[in-house]
Amino acid sequence: MDSTAAEDDAPKAKRTSGAGDVDLISGLDEDVLLRVLELVGDTRDASRTCVLSRRWLGLWKRIPKLRFASLHFLRQRHPCRAFVSCVNDILARRAQSSESDCAIESLAISYTTTATGSGHKPREQVTSAFVDAAQGWIQYAFRRHGLKSFTMDLHGLKCYLVGVGMHLEWKEEEEQELQGKSKTPTPVVLLDELPNPPPIGMETMHLALGGASVRLPAANNNAMKFASLVDLSLEKMMITNGGARLLAHLVSPANCPNLQKLRLNQLRLPDDDDFNDEEMKLESSVLSELWIDHVNLTTSLELATPGLRIFHIDHCFVEKLTVSAPRLEEFAFFRLGYPPRCLEVGGDLPCVRSLKICLRAFRSCYSGCTLAPVLAAANEINVRLLGQCISITSLDVTLKGQQTSKTNVDIIRSMVPQLPQITSLTVNVSGDVFHRYNFGTSVESILTRFSNLRNLSLHLPRFRFIREDCPDHPGHWISMAHLKRVELTGLSATELWFAKAMLASAKRLSVMTISFTAECWKQKHKMAAYKQLLHDEGMTTSHSGEFTLTCRKQSTQTCKM
Repeated sequence: MDSTAAEDDAPKAKRTSGAGDVDLISGLDEDVLLRVLELVGDTRDASRTCVLSRRWLGLWKRIPKLRFASLHFLRQRHPCRAFVSCVNDILARRAQSSESDCAIESLAISYTTTATGSGHKPREQVTSAFVDAAQGWIQYAFRRHGLKSFTMDLHGLKCYLVGVGMHLEWKEEEEQELQGKSKTPTPVVLLDELPNPPPIGMETMHLALGGASVRLPAANNNAMKFASLVDLSLEKMMITNGGARLLAHLVSPANCPNLQKLRLNQLRLPDDDDFNDEEMKLESSVLSELWIDHVNLTTSLELATPGLRIFHIDHCFVEKLTVSAPRLEEFAFFRLGYPPRCLEVGGDLPCVRSLKICLRAFRSCYSGCTLAPVLAAANEINVRLLGQCISITSLDVTLKGQQTSKTNVDIIRSMVPQLPQITSLTVNVSGDVFHRYNFGTSVESILTRFSNLRNLSLHLPRFRFIREDCPDHPGHWISMAHLKRVELTGLSATELWFAKAMLASAKRLSVMTISFTAECWKQKHKMAAYKQLLHDEGMTTSHSGEFTLTCRKQSTQTCKM
């Protein structure tokens, strides 16, 4: 946009609208105007405010926070190309202007294919042109002194990596490229050729590259150091060289001495990398939060992190996991994936208050079942972990395990110990593998392990038919004398007995929230039965939405959920 076209001869602070109102905004202090431009949201829109008056001309070039989103370009024929051109143009104008000495504190670039009211567009393929642009934006950020936060989220591009087990498409293309059959080589972001970031400045860096390949700096490259980095996130990228070895080196205290938060999500490491047969070790005395999701670590992972407080790991199929984190407070451990064959924890975990695990609910009576040892080992590891978290008060359990026949044996009741110290429980019944007749036995088994619950959340699969006459539904209900708050998700019109049994057992219950299936709400007369049941127990409706009903005891209506 030509800045000369924005000149306006209206006197400062005297500009009037068609209604005769005085333009008081332009007369505000410059710091206030800069704050107003920050609130605009997108730097492209902020740059266009120069058409308002001469007072606003060039003011956007002094904004300390730059944000670019693809919302304005989604209706164009080539949205990706237009977005890249716009970002490059504005960054170049900012660098060349007389106001270039004004520090940029934050730079955020987000490319998405979702717009309000326009639905979803197909993701665009990662191209060499876009990777070159991304490389340039990273270089721009590394050269900016005073930049504290840098975010680049390209989730609108086609992502090859959507899960550890979904790499065949990329692998085939990679093999074709190696054999000379591919005319378009995979574009690569060269992090090993970036300028050294300022020694003091960048504190937050989030990179989500839409599945593009990335080349990490070599272990002997002492130039790539992030002295001030506190929060690092690497997502949706394929590491082309060095694998876990260089990844561990990149986030090590030698390169990131002050790193406190680390997130590794949807990272693809080379399958043929020699280091995949060795151990990946993360060692840091200051790291406090670690999130590892969908990373194909194949052998072992060791954490030597004495200051770690939050650790979430999921869909990482490692053979061995070693954890030394005595101050750990929140632990999410393979909720939806298989645990490692070996879990070593350095002593008890006395500070853990919140734990998320996955339990297999059944073992087959069929002697030839090859999965039986695997499922048994999975539960043993999780149950042993429960015993090591001696101060746990909040537990989140995902129940999995397909019951192939009615002769399968429930193994939760026999393995999970009594846990009276737990006061908050969340049970997620995995709807993708559970059949209708699994419901009663599985939930009853897990609930019998807790005698002092105050808060309970049951997220049930959205079955169409779960009836009281189900052969495996519990014949009696568990005592819940201390229960105060209940959340039930996935009930249908045929499960009134479930809510009735809960209310009969939990006499101190003050709040109950029920989320129903769509089929249930189509039968309004059956929904009235739930309301009447709760009202008969002295509860009144505080919220009634399309799929949700919340009722409270009259004496606790002012309590917050």
